[in-house]
Amino acid sequence: MTRQLFLRLMLIALAASAIMAIASIYASSDIAWRILATTLIAAVACALMIPVAPREGSAGMDGLQRTVCGYLAIAFAVCMLPVWDIRMGSRSEFLLGLWFSVGIPALALAIAGLRGRRNEDRSRALAEHIAIGGASGAILLALVVDMLCGSLLGATWEYALMSGFVCVAGSIVASASALGRRTASSARIMPAPAPEPIDRVLGTLGMVAGTAWVTLAVMALVHDGRASAAALIHSSSDLWPLAVMCMAVALPCAIWCAIGLSRVTGPARFLRHAAAGSALALGAVVSFAVAQVIWTDVARLDDMLARLIGALAVVGASSLLAALVMMRLSMGRCIVADPIESLAWTCPRCATRGSIGLGEHCCAACGLAVHIELRDDRCPGCGYDLRGQPAGAVACPECGRTRQMPGQAATAAARSPAAH
Repeated sequence: MTRQLFLRLMLIALAASAIMAIASIYASSDIAWRILATTLIAAVACALMIPVAPREGSAGMDGLQRTVCGYLAIAFAVCMLPVWDIRMGSRSEFLLGLWFSVGIPALALAIAGLRGRRNEDRSRALAEHIAIGGASGAILLALVVDMLCGSLLGATWEYALMSGFVCVAGSIVASASALGRRTASSARIMPAPAPEPIDRVLGTLGMVAGTAWVTLAVMALVHDGRASAAALIHSSSDLWPLAVMCMAVALPCAIWCAIGLSRVTGPARFLRHAAAGSALALGAVVSFAVAQVIWTDVARLDDMLARLIGALAVVGASSLLAALVMMRLSMGRCIVADPIESLAWTCPRCATRGSIGLGEHCCAACGLAVHIELRDDRCPGCGYDLRGQPAGAVACPECGRTRQMPGQAATAAARSPAAH
């Protein structure tokens, strides 16, 4: 399944769509219109698969490519249910709504984790695994809740969709909290800061609280679904306040651990405290409000309490956005350790991908020969200009970092008396 294949399939689908559009105008047949819709959806699906499809000559599809292509393939199949009027009762509407309303945020969560798996730095593997597992678990959990509250009890499927959103939210906070459990990495010159003891504690607490949020919220949704099926007046579960309390604990832990990846220094580093503290305060107030409504049957919230929730939400969102902006501004370039002895290379003639060493190399697919040499003209550590240095200079005179040099120059410099 390569990009050229998807491009050809898209062209075939577009050509068939044009033919069927003309036929539909003159034939006025339902079958023609359905074929037209099928070809159009197939063309859109192929177009969406092109950016993630592997190039020709590559080793195959990785996890990210398989996930996106699999999602689009199932989405195409789900879209065919209403197009061809395949009647499954309300089940077809549920599958269509589930796959796009819950599936899209779940796919975004999985992509974030799968993109991290491509990096050499494996210090955040736990967060990546939680993101990938939570993405697939969101849709499976929604199907299970639908079976419990819909197929067996005849309730509406809104509760199943809400359970999918609950799982996605819990996976996000648990994955972000897992960043506090990362290990110090030496794979890069400028890695993420090593976690502090408080980071590890809050990371564990956030993962536990996020898991508890998903468990309690899903149990509450199942209870509400059963109550809705039985047409009970008071259908809200008593577990909702406990679920919200768990999220009130998990969210500030996730914010603290996620912003902990930043290398921001100075007064701006306290934005981390402001964002996490305001999230904790907001969670406490919202938990109190939910407990007041559910456990004491209060008809409406007090105006002062509602205004306090709004003010804390504004402060928390502003602090979090400011912290993320500062985190982005302070993001340094990740530079691999010296010396560089191989490159990830794509042949410009046949697009074959591979890893090649320095010096002479011949493409195994088309025979194109290349000669590759590397040299540091600017120090990657301190930015010092090395272009005016003597040919035998093997290190940066400013910071002492070893300089990447072509093979012959490096050998000559090593043999020169100045190098000893």
